[in-house]
Amino acid sequence: TMLLEDAAHAFGSSGADGAPCGSCRYGRGAIFSFHPVKNITTAEGGAIVTADPAWDARLRSLRHHGIERTGFRGDLAARDGGAPWYHEFHAPATNERLSDVHAALGASQCRRLGAFKAARAAIVARYRERLAGLPWLAFAPPAPGQDPFWHLATAQLDFAQLGFDRRELFRRAAAAGIAPMVHYIPLHHQPVLAAARRAGDLAGADRAYAGLVSLPCWPDLTADEQERVCVWLHGLGGGVAGGGSNGTRGALSPATAKGNP
Repeated sequence: TMLLEDAAHAFGSSGADGAPCGSCRYGRGAIFSFHPVKNITTAEGGAIVTADPAWDARLRSLRHHGIERTGFRGDLAARDGGAPWYHEFHAPATNERLSDVHAALGASQCRRLGAFKAARAAIVARYRERLAGLPWLAFAPPAPGQDPFWHLATAQLDFAQLGFDRRELFRRAAAAGIAPMVHYIPLHHQPVLAAARRAGDLAGADRAYAGLVSLPCWPDLTADEQERVCVWLHGLGGGVAGGGSNGTRGALSPATAKGNP
């Protein structure tokens, strides 16, 4: 059995034991995404980390066309193996590495990781405070002792109590210049995994998806912009909203290119 962490959204997070996500304390490796809307960006691409020396060597080879610079066994190995120019290809592979420019961008973003994390945490905290009185909206309780990097501000909406469905919510949001999103459609409903074997019905994932909505959340979301979202949400259920403006100065979206400059 092998544990490989899908840590696409978790760069900069840490668990209850204080170990940073990607430390490979419990698994063999972890995979991060550096898409423009993730915690840091390299414009596109990502990274895999591992504490396994064999995996490290294999991954370094695969990211660069499968080049091997040790363990030679080709026709010229006896004559030229070990020469400065010599290398071999032992398995098919492609170019899977970040360019130096993209890697440099990612390294510079790491210096701002703390600021990005604090900004997103403040946004999620404000949502929790401002929307606490809405009986049809709830946030998942924070996991005890953990220090997450709030890549998304996801909420569960009770549409039966609200009185209309998610399609209508998105229609009203578009009219108000606000663009929520759903993260994500359960994978077991995707055609690519239709034939995959699983232990049983994934009822929990289906229930979560039924009420899932992501609210706008990015590091430079201003307090006034966030207040627009809160005022709009309060208005949906007839709640009393305080402060802010209900104007429509451009669309507020959690899923568009409001990345990390």
